Amino acid sequence: AKQEPTLSSALVRQSLSEPLPRIHQSYLYDARGIELYEKILEQSEYYLPAAEDWLLLTRLDDIAQGARASRRSEAIIELGAGDGQRTLHLIERIAEISSDPIVYAPADISSDALQSNEAHFNASGLGRHHRCVPIQGVHEEAIAAAGAAFGADRSLTFLFMGSSLGNLDDDEIVALFHCVHGQLSGAHRVASHPGRFLVGVDLPHSDRKPAARVWRAYNDEAGWTAAFTLNALSHVNTVAGTDFQPSAWRHVADYDEDKKAIVTHVEAISPQLLTVPSDGGGGRRELRRFASGERIFMEQSRKFGQPVIQSLAQAAGMHLARSWSSDDYLICELTVR
Repeated sequence: AKQEPTLSSALVRQSLSEPLPRIHQSYLYDARGIELYEKILEQSEYYLPAAEDWLLLTRLDDIAQGARASRRSEAIIELGAGDGQRTLHLIERIAEISSDPIVYAPADISSDALQSNEAHFNASGLGRHHRCVPIQGVHEEAIAAAGAAFGADRSLTFLFMGSSLGNLDDDEIVALFHCVHGQLSGAHRVASHPGRFLVGVDLPHSDRKPAARVWRAYNDEAGWTAAFTLNALSHVNTVAGTDFQPSAWRHVADYDEDKKAIVTHVEAISPQLLTVPSDGGGGRRELRRFASGERIFMEQSRKFGQPVIQSLAQAAGMHLARSWSSDDYLICELTVR
């Protein structure tokens, strides 16, 4: 699951009124959006989950061990954990090689996802010897809460997998890395409780990875990604009182090879008049008119090479200690210098 700000009618209306209108990516993830996203994960075109899973499984022991092995018990904090199934084998392997019981702290904005996550953790048998401590909140809240709860006596391993980093701009990434750095740093912790941050990202196109492969991942033939994008308009209607007609818009996801990013918009099929409830109650007022072909920005899905991750980590005072890659995917281990 992704980051979600406070749902605000005023913020939505303001964003839609900008010269370059946008809808925050969080509005993709209402209950229906989550159902549609799960369908996307099942599509053959969407290679990312399988690529991450393959890389984790083939390098599982190396990744689980950590570059700076700690003698202390471990706490694993997974940001945007969802139902936890994609990283369960990594959690299990870390638990197997740990000399003490571990704590697994899945963090997510969705209480339903966290309940499912904890159920999978217990069903795996991990719950017999290890603890699952869900944390509900946005990334920054979860990072701070985990540090306060576990940082004093455990080595901290933060996870941010699923290429979720690609939804963020550089400034947002550096800010996130800074938050993790704050929990891993300090002389009292670095020497005795070394920690790390594992980040999984999608690699950009290359000689071994055609740009068309990236494009198809966000334009599946069955149309689940399109339905997922357009569902956000219905969510915005609920939150902000707008009157989007989703059938009057189309999903457009283009791969920008220069920016190394999928950029997703909704595009008006015909001229559209968007209205909202009038201030003070009673009736409706015009918010904006959209010409045929005019677009609203929804989200970006950036692709990263190792040098970019290394540069962003350095900007936050972190060090790229190790990395593992395939033609499609990259997992990086970041530590405090």
